[in-house]
Amino acid sequence: MGTKGGIKEGLAKIQMPAGVFFNPHMQLCRDIFSLSIGALPEKKLSLCDCFAASGARGIRYKLENKNISKLSLVDWSLPAADACKKNIALNKLKNSRAYKSRMETFLAKRPSDFLEIDPFGTPAPYLHPAFASFSNAYSKSAYLSATATDTAVLCGAHSDACYKIYQCSPLNCEFCHENAIRILISKIARTAADFEYGISPLFSFSHRHYVKVLLRVQKGAAFAVSSIKTLGYVSYCPKCLYREWAKFPTKKTCACGTILLHSGPMWLGPLWEKGHVQKMLQLLPARPYLQQAQLQKILCTVESELSLPPFYYDAHALCKKLKIGAHSLEALQNSLAQKGFCFSRTHFLPTGFRTDAPIEEIKKALL
Repeated sequence: MGTKGGIKEGLAKIQMPAGVFFNPHMQLCRDIFSLSIGALPEKKLSLCDCFAASGARGIRYKLENKNISKLSLVDWSLPAADACKKNIALNKLKNSRAYKSRMETFLAKRPSDFLEIDPFGTPAPYLHPAFASFSNAYSKSAYLSATATDTAVLCGAHSDACYKIYQCSPLNCEFCHENAIRILISKIARTAADFEYGISPLFSFSHRHYVKVLLRVQKGAAFAVSSIKTLGYVSYCPKCLYREWAKFPTKKTCACGTILLHSGPMWLGPLWEKGHVQKMLQLLPARPYLQQAQLQKILCTVESELSLPPFYYDAHALCKKLKIGAHSLEALQNSLAQKGFCFSRTHFLPTGFRTDAPIEEIKKALL
């Protein structure tokens, strides 16, 4: 940002005029979601990047994936729209255009199969025009990718803001970043249902200051109802770190006597589709321009954790509660495995893990 120079990222060459936003720290995000698009089964998709800025994300998506046949780069800023136009030409992209327009106005006239919503802050205000666009185009299926950078809101630091924006009660706890994604998906599912669409998460990711999801969108009352029925609440004890989840909270107090904290309504279903993640792993070796080692580690971790229960634990938080020194995750895994429990690290947190063991067994394994 603020330079007249240019960069090369992935397969794209991007010029960045002064005043046009570009975040170099989002390269990993662009890497992993470009790969995720490549794993989609469709052969021809029209894609609209609704907050394109320099156009880096959308241009990479099209350059790196043969299944993107048409690209629209949309931004309300004239300098950004001009930059997109120049970067399209610089990368010699065909069937690609830049537009100076508000997202809502553009989508009302020019629908796409795939909408990329990557605004500053929350994507919540833009979900209604996104699904209205799908509906107006009579789309039976589509894709939506949404980024939220208001993680302080989603993670419970500003509860009132979360009520207002997402109509959810957040939770400031050790698994708050998973909560954040589940609250975001809940908001998307409820907006989708207004237009008789259901959603299915294909890939979810949390890193640094943001959370991001890629969802399949399907038309039909049955899909919409199924999505809404997947919403529910997590109940959490801040004293003993017990947690449970259900359609509605069923307990007021924990077995230890502490009043439970409740968060929701949130998405309680899977955050990833196993076949989609495996396809991403298959495609990765053929893309040497990506951050191979880092992506391999992330995807292997996700593949391991996706089949285990939601709401990961933090080994450091547990050790602090038990007033013991830090415990290695490898030793904890071995102890739980000896008792027949499953275990996986999580991409959400370096000291985080998932297991089907109850909290009492986890504590025994740590002591």
